[in-house]
Amino acid sequence: MADRAPPAQDELLADLAHPGCPVCRVARRAGDGVLTRLISESTTDPDTRIRLRAAGGVCPEHAARVAELGTRRIDGQPVAILANDLLGRVEKEATAARPWRPVRHAAGCQVCESVAPRVDAYLDLLAGSADDSEVGQAARQPDRGICSAHLRRALRRRRRPVAVRRLTALHRQVAEPLRAELDTYRRAIRDPAQELDERVATSWRRAWEWVHGTSPPR
Repeated sequence: MADRAPPAQDELLADLAHPGCPVCRVARRAGDGVLTRLISESTTDPDTRIRLRAAGGVCPEHAARVAELGTRRIDGQPVAILANDLLGRVEKEATAARPWRPVRHAAGCQVCESVAPRVDAYLDLLAGSADDSEVGQAARQPDRGICSAHLRRALRRRRRPVAVRRLTALHRQVAEPLRAELDTYRRAIRDPAQELDERVATSWRRAWEWVHGTSPPR
């Protein structure tokens, strides 16, 4: 009987069935789950509310995600309660501030911290998968790769040269076509008579998202 692939690998392969950066995909999915849970628990779990208040809420990216999720996933009442807490904390901090005692938040974004192990597990799998492996082959399909933000995260850890080459190649296989489309776009802007197809016309937006890891390419 064949050994079953580990859950993280199964999930990665499922995400590689879609275009874009699979690491962005798991980060968004896991982040949404953590965010909805934190918002919900902030009204029922005093410890969660205290931690969110001490951290000053969540990071700007996940704060914006609350609005994107809207009423489909998040109830407005706990958001209102938490926002009121945070506004009061800011006022208190400003009143108590002293030039010789800068205000410091107690912790970072709880959503980012909770998602980090999932992100790193994906990066480790991609770095450790040979080109002819199941993951390696899936990752090298058209429009798949690692965005710039997650490549930079992966390279913060000490890795073998072969792993660095794999990760860099996964970034390059999307970045190089994007750069070619950007060159075409820039030339076309200087020549109003030249018609642009939709992919080239949207290349600037897709490139910006790919650099920052905000969304998989369309």
